[in-house]
Amino acid sequence: DLDMLVQFLSHLEFCREIHDREVLQLLCPGENLPPTKNTSERFLFFSGLVSLKAPSGVWETNTQFPQLCGWMLQCCEAGQFLTSQFIQVLLLRIAFSFALAPDTPGSNDLPVLLRKCFIWKNGIYWGSRKGVEALVEIRDPPQNKEVVVMLRCMSGQEVECARLRSTIIQMVLGAKEKLCPKVPTKEFLLHPSQVREYPLKFPAEQDLISIREVSRAVVEGACGVVGSNNEPVDLKELLLVEPYANLKADILRQLFIGETKEMVSDKFLYEIAELIYYKKDLFIDMLKLSRAQLADKIREALGGDIEEFVCVLQCWRGDSGTYQSLRETLDQFSVFAGR
Repeated sequence: DLDMLVQFLSHLEFCREIHDREVLQLLCPGENLPPTKNTSERFLFFSGLVSLKAPSGVWETNTQFPQLCGWMLQCCEAGQFLTSQFIQVLLLRIAFSFALAPDTPGSNDLPVLLRKCFIWKNGIYWGSRKGVEALVEIRDPPQNKEVVVMLRCMSGQEVECARLRSTIIQMVLGAKEKLCPKVPTKEFLLHPSQVREYPLKFPAEQDLISIREVSRAVVEGACGVVGSNNEPVDLKELLLVEPYANLKADILRQLFIGETKEMVSDKFLYEIAELIYYKKDLFIDMLKLSRAQLADKIREALGGDIEEFVCVLQCWRGDSGTYQSLRETLDQFSVFAGR
């Protein structure tokens, strides 16, 4: 039975059936495709069967996208590698979550396709209508030792870029945990200067910045971490946007260890407001994106002093704003999400 076979292959994430003709044309450019209506043909996309190499010029320097960030997952033991199944499932999930996502209003609240994407045997690139571009690649084939995530955005789209970065990282970690959980890995952040060009030059060990070191710096309230050649790297430049940066240790403890299902108190909101007032515009964008229906109320409460900013936070809290829900909101934009 064909339907049963397609469902079986789709359930195992070997392929995805394509119903959208526009998506089909993206995957088969230049092909004379039959109309999807009035035809009995069915189209399946198998990410594991793609044999194309990365197209030239896929990540050319573009001054319209000055904000950059990068992340890497790397196997940390000799003889260990990311499996072929991991590669095909990850590319399939990313392709149909972002690059080939439905292009209809309300179908996807994440930055989806600007109807521009490239898929090759070990990577994928796409651009969004919100001024964000992303490239995900499994590097060093056939050893498959690394997953690299590169993002860039127009000025003013940093929050959207951070949200996409967080979602991709969680998707990569989720696929790794399910498909090759015993493979030991480490996470690193890449300096913006390292992701300006493609292909990415293989970073030396001393050029990689451990995400553990970055998290320690965030908790300690440091302004930077030690990068290559023992030179300090500014956290703002490295992280682009990070909601947990500049929050004191006791604030972070309350968010991650305290009674997370307890309602967020006014005192806590005042403490946060004082710490992040200097970047309130970014924070407000996060709240509006996480709860779009509150955008009008937040706009009304937005003013020029800290009291008005507290009103914005109270507006977000409403009758159901717990410490856990606040953390989940911030996680949507954090490079540490899902840890």
